[in-house]
Amino acid sequence: MTSEQEWAEAKRTASRSAYDRVVTQDELGAVGREAFVIHDRLHKKADVAGIASRPCRPRPGW
Repeated sequence: MTSEQEWAEAKRTASRSAYDRVVTQDELGAVGREAFVIHDRLHKKADVAGIASRPCRPRPGW
Protein backbone atom coordinates (compact mmCIF):
# COMPACT_ATOMS: atom_id res chain seq x y z
CA MET A 1 0.00 0.00 0.00
CA THR A 2 1.39 3.39 -0.98
CA SER A 3 1.35 6.36 1.35
CA GLU A 4 -1.34 7.99 -0.82
CA GLN A 5 -3.54 4.92 -0.51
CA GLU A 6 -2.90 4.73 3.22
CA TRP A 7 -3.77 8.42 3.65
CA ALA A 8 -6.97 8.03 1.58
CA GLU A 9 -8.00 5.05 3.74
CA ALA A 10 -7.27 6.96 6.95
CA LYS A 11 -9.39 9.92 5.80
CA ARG A 12 -12.22 7.62 4.72
CA THR A 13 -12.36 5.78 8.04
CA ALA A 14 -11.73 8.83 10.23
CA SER A 15 -15.19 10.25 9.59
CA ARG A 16 -16.74 7.09 11.06
CA SER A 17 -14.61 7.07 14.18
CA ALA A 18 -16.27 6.39 17.52
CA TYR A 19 -14.15 9.19 18.97
CA ASP A 20 -15.67 12.06 16.98
CA ARG A 21 -16.85 14.84 19.29
CA VAL A 22 -18.88 18.00 18.93
CA VAL A 23 -18.15 20.93 21.23
CA THR A 24 -20.51 23.87 21.64
CA GLN A 25 -19.55 27.48 22.26
CA ASP A 26 -21.04 27.26 25.76
CA GLU A 27 -18.79 24.31 26.59
CA LEU A 28 -15.73 26.12 25.26
CA GLY A 29 -16.70 29.17 27.27
CA ALA A 30 -17.00 27.10 30.44
CA VAL A 31 -13.57 25.58 29.90
CA GLY A 32 -12.07 29.01 29.23
CA ARG A 33 -13.64 30.42 32.38
CA GLU A 34 -12.28 27.58 34.51
CA ALA A 35 -8.83 28.10 32.99
CA PHE A 36 -9.03 31.80 33.85
CA VAL A 37 -10.09 31.05 37.45
CA ILE A 38 -7.23 28.58 37.91
CA HIS A 39 -4.73 31.02 36.38
CA ASP A 40 -5.98 33.83 38.63
CA ARG A 41 -5.62 31.66 41.75
CA LEU A 42 -2.11 30.58 40.82
CA HIS A 43 -1.13 34.16 40.02
CA LYS A 44 -2.34 35.37 43.42
CA LYS A 45 -0.64 32.52 45.30
CA ALA A 46 2.64 33.00 43.49
CA ASP A 47 2.48 36.79 43.84
CA VAL A 48 4.26 37.10 40.53
CA ALA A 49 3.90 40.88 40.34
CA GLY A 50 5.08 41.38 43.91
CA ILE A 51 8.21 39.33 43.44
CA ALA A 52 9.03 40.81 40.04
CA SER A 53 8.59 44.40 41.18
CA ARG A 54 11.01 44.21 44.11
CA PRO A 55 14.48 45.55 43.42
CA CYS A 56 17.27 43.03 43.37
CA ARG A 57 19.63 43.68 46.24
CA PRO A 58 22.96 41.92 46.62
CA ARG A 59 23.50 39.96 49.80
CA PRO A 60 25.80 41.49 52.42
CA GLY A 61 29.34 40.34 51.98
CA TRP A 62 29.17 39.82 48.23
